[in-house]
Formats: sequence, C-alpha cells, structure tokens
Amino acid sequence: MTTKQIYFLLFTFLTNSCMSQDNQNKTTQEDDDLPVQHIYEPAERLYYFRENELIGFIDRTGKVIVPPTYESCGEFSEGLCMVELNNKLGFIDARGKLVIEPQFEYYSRFSEGLADVYIKGYRSERGGYINKQGEVVIDFQYHLCDSFKEGLASVQLGSGLWGYIDKKARLVIPPIYDFAYDFSEGLALVEKQKKYGYINRKGEVVIDFIYDSAESFSEGLAAVAIGDSLGFINKQGEEVIPLQYIGGSGFEEGLAIVSVGEGDDPDQWDVFYINRQNQRVIAQRFEDIRSFSEGLAGIKLNGKWGFINKQGEIVVPPQYEKVGYFKGGIARVESPLEEYAYIDTTGKYIFKEEYFETPSVEGLKD
Repeated sequence: MTTKQIYFLLFTFLTNSCMSQDNQNKTTQEDDDLPVQHIYEPAERLYYFRENELIGFIDRTGKVIVPPTYESCGEFSEGLCMVELNNKLGFIDARGKLVIEPQFEYYSRFSEGLADVYIKGYRSERGGYINKQGEVVIDFQYHLCDSFKEGLASVQLGSGLWGYIDKKARLVIPPIYDFAYDFSEGLALVEKQKKYGYINRKGEVVIDFIYDSAESFSEGLAAVAIGDSLGFINKQGEEVIPLQYIGGSGFEEGLAIVSVGEGDDPDQWDVFYINRQNQRVIAQRFEDIRSFSEGLAGIKLNGKWGFINKQGEIVVPPQYEKVGYFKGGIARVESPLEEYAYIDTTGKYIFKEEYFETPSVEGLKD
C-alpha cells in the first residue's frame, strides 16, 4: 500500500484519547485508526485533563475525580482505563480507583473482558492477555497481539505472519497472513502479498485478495480501493458504491466521508459526506471533516474546527485548533496554545484547563 493510498483511507480518523499517548496495536492513530468503531460508555468513563505535566480525571459534569497523578493515560474501555505511573502501566476504574497496579510496559485496551499487554518494552518482547483482575489468562507467547473482537484476536508469531486465537489460546485460524485486522460484523480484513481480502471466522476467504487498500466492515459496507479509486462493497463482495473517489472512510451513523479532486495535495480535494445511496447529503464545503459520532461531526472552516449536525448546520462555531469525537455527550477541544477543554453538544464548556482562553498579543508581550 502506498503512502498516498494509506492517506486515502485514514485521513479522517482521529480519536479523543490522550492524543498520541493512547497508542494501540497496528494503528497509525488511530486510529483511530485502522477502522474506527465508536463504542461509547458514558456511564463508565472519566475524562482526563492535564496539570503541571500530570494527568487527572474529571466526570461528565467537570468535577475532579482523580487529582493530577499520572504521567499519561489511555481511554476508557469496558469501564477501565490505562494509566502510567513511574513508567509502568496499570488500570483505574470509573471511580478513579487503581484496580490493576502499574506493572506493564505496553497495553492495548480491554475488549471482551481481556486486554493484551507486554511486559518488557513496547513490542520488543512477547505479549499476552490479562483479565480485569490483572491476572494473566493467556501467557506471554506472541510477538504481537491485538484485542479480542467477536471472540477472536489476531496474533503474530515468530514467523512474522498473523493468525487468530480464541480465548483459550487455541490457534483457530493459521498464521498465513502478512497482516490481520479485527473481526467486524463477522468478517476480518487480512493482507497477503500486498493485497487485501476478507475471511470469515472459519478462516475461509469470502472476498478475494484483489484490493490495494481496504477497511473493515462498518454498517454492512467496507471502503476498498484499487489503485487510486475508492468505493464500497457489501459482504458478498459486490460493489454497491462505484470505485469513483480518490479517498474516503467507512460508514458511521449512516454516512461516509469521500473525496474527489486532482493531484496529490489533499488540501485541494473536495471532501464531503455521502449516504448509502451514494448521494451527497451536506452541500456546504469544508476544508476538512470528521466522521459523525452522537449526531455531530467535526468540520474545519477558515483554519478552525467546530461541529455540525446531520443537516449541515453549524452547532458549535469553528474556533478550535483540534477537536475530538463526542462520547457520552462530551468532546475534547484544543486551543492555539495547546490547552484543552471539554464541551457539551451545545458548545458549553464542561471543563477548561487553566490557560485555555487564548491571550491577546498584548498579554503575551506582558
């Protein structure tokens, strides 16, 4: 896959985690991305903030639950969140209680009750899986391993090839792939000899290896590309949206992002949303856009980011340097000075870091 093709599929995927701190297996992220699947747990999460280079957590009302204590963090998943203390990684729960003592060098996140972790450096030694009590349930025996999805997890063995295991560590799909992604909607995207196809849970190839780049299935469709042309297929491998775009991302909340244009400069492309009937649904043009989450999407206009609804109406005016996705009715935003805040769906501040408001030129001079 060329750099240009990778950009086609991934340019819209950002996460609302601890920015670059929440690295995950096999992501650019990324994320978020690797195809991003939004699974929100508003009643089981806290939101991080930064003070004096340390990380603390607030609840969705802005109340500080955990004072600034940790060096970095991940994102809540299944009620737990990775935190770093003294260069070791552990987990806190939604009350802010440390439930798994810091002891790991790298982790992914909890998925289906298990998290893949590494004990001797980021991807430098073998990985395994722990449960929510911190107990090792699958020994550290893999060169690389990824989260469980739909009962299976992709793992890389010493051969450098990828296969899939179940939760009893049985190798149920042999390691014959150059790369293997999570199962999504019954199928998994896999790579072999620089081509992409899809397999089922039995390891049977159901969509041949004919694509130069592709994404996992989301809402019944998957974005695929041959050469510089991108479109969407269904689970039978039928092309339901023609390969007519030069970039795009998978469907989220009924809409997908696609782009058209000439040349290699993404800034010159026209980026917009389509529905499953391949109809452009929001007429207004933006400099950049994000996938919808909880009915809102980040958009860039005149160099700043804000949010629109599915009617294309601006509900939070563009004023931020960066924005995340809404999760539990709250999104993280960034100021020009790299300070952060959380807003609700109306743009009201839930929480602001101390210097979030942009000072004037005179103030900076003083």
